[in-house]
Amino acid sequence: MADDDRTTIQKLRALIDHPRTGEAERAVARRMLDRARQKTSPPAPRVAGVPHLDPRDPWAQMHALFDHLTAAAEAQRVQQERIRKERRATPEARRVRSEASRRGWAARKAREEAEAEARAAEDAREDEYYRLVGGGPWCDGLDVHPVMGEVECRRPPHAGGDCDDMRGHTWPHYDD
Repeated sequence: MADDDRTTIQKLRALIDHPRTGEAERAVARRMLDRARQKTSPPAPRVAGVPHLDPRDPWAQMHALFDHLTAAAEAQRVQQERIRKERRATPEARRVRSEASRRGWAARKAREEAEAEARAAEDAREDEYYRLVGGGPWCDGLDVHPVMGEVECRRPPHAGGDCDDMRGHTWPHYDD
């Protein structure tokens, strides 16, 4: 049986390689040769615990291709991580990071100082108002501000005019 298969394969190869064979006949001979090779090639060996991958199966070939691509991508990721670590460890990179850190801390310190100055200015304004008006009693006016929430009037009682919370928010005073 093996001799018949070899003879068939030889005849098909000769037909494909012959210069006077037409294109349609050559295509049919190629398909027949592929089928003959599939019949004569031994089955792929099976390994316990590993899925069977037949080298003649296009899906198995695709599976193997993606396995190789995954391994190559992982190797590239590891190499890029190693290069990144080496680059970060250079004296120049450390100097740049250190300078950026110093600039960041300086900006934070300046921002915190500006906020402290703003709080001190607000406290000074309130202290000046309390010095002029006194420590109370206050008007009983209340208002609801969309951002500040509930605010109280800081003017003397029955002083007339609008209520004022001394932070820039005013509202009309309603007599009971």
